[in-house]
Amino acid sequence: MVDRHRQGIAFVKALRSPEVRERLIDLGLEPTGTTPEELTAIMAADTARWAPVIKASGFSAD
Repeated sequence: MVDRHRQGIAFVKALRSPEVRERLIDLGLEPTGTTPEELTAIMAADTARWAPVIKASGFSAD
């Protein structure tokens, strides 16, 4: 758990580096480093937002 936390912190620091951000933007990406807790919150919000739409569509990932 501690190693994952350290890795997450290092990853966020890298994404906030001007050189890394510039390179990612040049590749057409949008760097938005988040902590594991922030990512969990984003995923929960996305799930709450899209679950009713997916359910109503009848989509199934078979």
